[in-house]
Amino acid sequence: MGAPMNSEDLLQAQRRLRGQLLERRDAAVPGALDLAAHLLVYLDDEARCWQLTLDWVRTTLDADRASGCFAGPAQAVRVAQAESLRPGLGLPSALGTIHEAGEAWLHDVWSGAQPDMSDDVSRDPRFTPSRRRQLKALGMGAQLALALRDGGAPVGLILCGWNVARPGWTPALLREVDIVAREMLGPILRVAGAVAGRCGAPAAVGGMPAPSRAAVSLTPGELAVARLVVTGMSYKEIAHRLNRSFSTVDHRLRAIREKLGARSTARMVAVLTELLDAPALALAPAERSAVVLPGGAVAAGRMAHEARYAELVN
Repeated sequence: MGAPMNSEDLLQAQRRLRGQLLERRDAAVPGALDLAAHLLVYLDDEARCWQLTLDWVRTTLDADRASGCFAGPAQAVRVAQAESLRPGLGLPSALGTIHEAGEAWLHDVWSGAQPDMSDDVSRDPRFTPSRRRQLKALGMGAQLALALRDGGAPVGLILCGWNVARPGWTPALLREVDIVAREMLGPILRVAGAVAGRCGAPAAVGGMPAPSRAAVSLTPGELAVARLVVTGMSYKEIAHRLNRSFSTVDHRLRAIREKLGARSTARMVAVLTELLDAPALALAPAERSAVVLPGGAVAAGRMAHEARYAELVN
């Protein structure tokens, strides 16, 4: 636990990671660099970073499930951050599962230099009978554990599962995914955790307090753009819908970010999603009576991805 990372430290970390990760072109695993770019978009959204990570790991390894959490050696592990399940299997959730620090397999995860593999959990002597029953209840016949590190510092743990024993993983693919976990995922998730102070409660991202609802005031044009950006529309889609130029939409989004104190489009979308449900979000004083705000706006995040992804990879 700790205080959330301030905005200047976050920007410096983002620049460092961008230079360290995105400018290398030797990533062997398909999609690894794209994943890193996506994660840098959402450094101020710990939950999104974990979900993107686990979706990618599960898909890349063709696993039935992947779950993850911040963790370290000699600590009990509570799977709490996120999970990704293969659609259509009806697998139960592993969120909330606790692994005791003294378990032999968990010791091997942190002490080993390679991913920890158990191709048949029912026959692995490192698992206690209660642990085997737990894995069976979760529909796991095989398990792969990836330790996430930033340099030598432990960051977290990813557990992948297959509902059949002896899945078709290959040593080459496992080595490559392990490299991605250590050299990309660990450093990025460490920063994402630091932004939130590595705590479950919502935090003011980057040390910036959430804007007061009563203090937010948008012009009619800005409000029209805000309503569309939280639905996931791109710049071009918003411009077409409102019959405005691309530059006008861009100008209004920049103005909204300034009023909200949001340093990124992703943060702006997150704040707008909350504020658009609040009656206190208003028009500028001279035009206050012209708008009735809708409720239940949903932020898909695609706009944030397009804007920041282009900035990061170009």
